[in-house]
Amino acid sequence: MFTTNVVTSGTYNFFPSTAEIIVGAFSRLAIRRAELTEAHMSDAILEFNAFLATFNDLGPNLAQVDAVTIPLIQGTATYTVPAETVTVLDVIVRYGSPSIDRYIYQISRTEYAAIPNKTNQGVPNQYWFDRLASPTITLYFVPDGNGPYQLIVYRFRQVQDAIVTGGIQPEVPNRAIDCLIAGLAHRLSRIYAPQVEDKRKADAAEAFAIYAKQDTENVNMYIAPGLSGYWRT
Repeated sequence: MFTTNVVTSGTYNFFPSTAEIIVGAFSRLAIRRAELTEAHMSDAILEFNAFLATFNDLGPNLAQVDAVTIPLIQGTATYTVPAETVTVLDVIVRYGSPSIDRYIYQISRTEYAAIPNKTNQGVPNQYWFDRLASPTITLYFVPDGNGPYQLIVYRFRQVQDAIVTGGIQPEVPNRAIDCLIAGLAHRLSRIYAPQVEDKRKADAAEAFAIYAKQDTENVNMYIAPGLSGYWRT
């Protein structure tokens, strides 16, 4: 608790642009802004976007979780989801008036392949997510004529591209800023300062661990063991 005689900014606006993050990353390699060339910036923007691709792999990141609504069509099992989708987290079938949400469960490609009659119609109760370049969701049961049905897909999508011009900021929360600077500095050290790559790697790992620890939903987890099989009745 601050005392009354402490003067604070009263603002929460710190959010550097992509260009400022690049300058900060080079500073950690002892390359000052006056020394930066067009080649430095070209390498940096490539490495920044490559790092964001890895950042996607290390997710899901809460800032990139959203919901996509897909209208379902009777007799159609497979639906395209937006190409920037990294993975699907939860799927709900919504129908009726007032609307009812039914949670449906993911199955693997092998489990879907094992379904004998994939054309059976009904209210979908499971799905197979095929992680293609243009990803798809395939439903079972296939939607019947008792809709209309909507598929609500909670997904984790890619972080938007890093762009260095126009003061554009990266699409991450404030708590990820140090993680981006440290991660980019590590990647750039491979090109410009291999003698400190190990130090920059350790710095990047620490910054990501701090970010990842905070980037979670703060909810309780309950575990209910199934013990019924251990008892005779």
